[in-house]
Amino acid sequence: MRSERPLGIAYRLAEPFCDYLGVTVPKGDGPFVLDALKPFLDVLGAKEVSPGLYRAGEGGGTFKHSERGQVAVFGASGQIMAGVRSMGSLPEFCMAFASRGAHRITRLDAACDYSVDAPPLVRSFYRVASAGGIQISRKTVAGHDVRAELGLNFRGEETGTVYIGARHSRVLAVLYDKQWERVSRGLSDPGPMLRVELRIKAQCGATLRDVVSPERVFYHYAAPDICKVPSGVGDWSPNAEGFVLPERHEFTPAERMSFLARESTDVRRLFELAATIGPEGFPMLQRELLARWKRFTQGGMGQSPIEASVVTVH
Repeated sequence: MRSERPLGIAYRLAEPFCDYLGVTVPKGDGPFVLDALKPFLDVLGAKEVSPGLYRAGEGGGTFKHSERGQVAVFGASGQIMAGVRSMGSLPEFCMAFASRGAHRITRLDAACDYSVDAPPLVRSFYRVASAGGIQISRKTVAGHDVRAELGLNFRGEETGTVYIGARHSRVLAVLYDKQWERVSRGLSDPGPMLRVELRIKAQCGATLRDVVSPERVFYHYAAPDICKVPSGVGDWSPNAEGFVLPERHEFTPAERMSFLARESTDVRRLFELAATIGPEGFPMLQRELLARWKRFTQGGMGQSPIEASVVTVH
């Protein structure tokens, strides 16, 4: 019965965006694709903390690379995708996955934030979806495929996250109280905010076009039961072609070095230690860096692993 259902929410804060990206390429192409992606990871200040796992500072997101059977698997977290967007390099970042031709979008999380009081909507969507009253792309989600993780927020209201769809579904809708999610982690309060996220699997036929501009695929699945479609949003088609990516921007060594110097957590830790020493801390750090530079430039094959890593940055 679909008579009791919340109207599609409106009042979005911005256009939908890609909050997670999963891609596979043929196994033999994996090293080439990774090489094409490394300049972006450098500029984000991401370093390999364990085999195949890159982390961009504290809370800066993760990028993963592995091999599974005959494919190479890549995964970029929401923070990594946000960093790439802030650089203005999302199309070029996507082009790296297509640099060898064959590739497949295995997961695309298309998300949108809405300026609404989330707790009552979270509860309402959970109640209606549990009764079989929500459709995703004209397919009704069974009540037994709806679950929630709820608790009390700072005002004593029940809120949290609602999952609409089975874990193995082609599309899983996730609605959660973004304000409470941030505040509960000790982060800044963004004000009342509900995040709607569509976790879109490979069977749906999303493409790199949808990674760069996920608006159409987002509303294709979220409207009309979850979100209202803004005027001017066109229809979405799977496996769409005709998307031309721009030429790749080559980051110069100076750009990569500058960003690492500004964002590296290792550099910040050096500054923290220098500050604890007192007025002589920074001059001491300067002397140590100069001595290290001299050893690096004169060391040849005798470089330490850390010194050798500097070469890869260039």
